[in-house]
Amino acid sequence: MSYTCKLHAGETGNINCYADFYSQPKQLPGASRGQAYSANLTNGGLPPYQFQVSNSNLPASLTVKNVPNQEPVLSGTPGQGDAGNYAFDLNCQDSDDGNIVQTYLLTVA
Repeated sequence: MSYTCKLHAGETGNINCYADFYSQPKQLPGASRGQAYSANLTNGGLPPYQFQVSNSNLPASLTVKNVPNQEPVLSGTPGQGDAGNYAFDLNCQDSDDGNIVQTYLLTVA
């Protein structure tokens, strides 16, 4: 969203507004073996984002990726042997120094 504003007589500029930067709920929507899965992990904020995943027991078939001009996304296709409960920590910072630290939970059926 962009607004045009008048600062002083003869001066103009743009104000860019971004939604608040927050995490998705801790419990992610469930995934199914053999079906493509994708879940945004944060919402809002100012791209680009920098993030680090730690304490992860995710199967190799699911990874957190930085999609250009989007928030970090958990995606992949769980394999037949990937049923179970998983957890990982995400530390994510947007370009406006907003910071999120969240533990996410995922069930693969």
